[in-house]
Amino acid sequence: MLLVTACIAGGVTYAGLKTLVKLRLRKRKNWLIRVNDQAADHASSAASDSSQALDRSTDPLYFRLASVSLGLSTAGSLIYAPLGLVSVPLTVYVSLPVFENAYTALFKEVRFKMAIVHATIVVGTLATQHYVYASLFNWFHYYLAFAAEQLRAFNRVLTAELEHSYRQFMSQVYGASPRTVWVMTSGVGVEIPFEDLRVGDVIVVSAGEVVPVEGTIVEGTAEVVQFRPTRAVRPLEKRPGDSVVPSTMILSGKMNIRVVHL
Repeated sequence: MLLVTACIAGGVTYAGLKTLVKLRLRKRKNWLIRVNDQAADHASSAASDSSQALDRSTDPLYFRLASVSLGLSTAGSLIYAPLGLVSVPLTVYVSLPVFENAYTALFKEVRFKMAIVHATIVVGTLATQHYVYASLFNWFHYYLAFAAEQLRAFNRVLTAELEHSYRQFMSQVYGASPRTVWVMTSGVGVEIPFEDLRVGDVIVVSAGEVVPVEGTIVEGTAEVVQFRPTRAVRPLEKRPGDSVVPSTMILSGKMNIRVVHL
């Protein structure tokens, strides 16, 4: 019976918030004569608030506090009722980023977002003393946000490792350390041993050759292929100022490249 009451209360709150959004949208139509700079500042402020709330949603501290709140509310439901009341301040605290996001959506961005639903459920369950449901919903929210952030971090590390390993592999396959290279000296190309090449030298690479070093193009334009493990291989046009990496194959053209890293 209490759960039904919570659902009804949450539904009424949700309907009220949705109506409020519609009313504010109608009023917003009359504000379109505002100065562009004020509108830009308003949007920037709303985006900043939303970004801060999102950053806190991925904070491990909030996930840990949500876990403690869930434990207390569960213990209050099964063992000792006052523990459920102890969980309420924690539930409210970990809900603050959600409330801020919902407030930004309602009163600044004036659009409907899932944070409004989340805030409605938390308020409805707390108002009807369903502390376990409120803390459980928060726990799932922070668990998913924390897990997603960990997956993104793992993906970044894995991508970096793959690119590094693949670059080394391609360097071996294409012989990125030739015996000799052509270096521009006083406007004249001079062939020197690769071991004598130094950072800052300008080498000449022509069609059919592979770039042996990491550098920056100082002269010439060429069509190249850069082999990347996480991207499709396709021809690219390189111009002066662009950077090149080892194992870059020159399909057509000619480039003078200043050595940045051997």
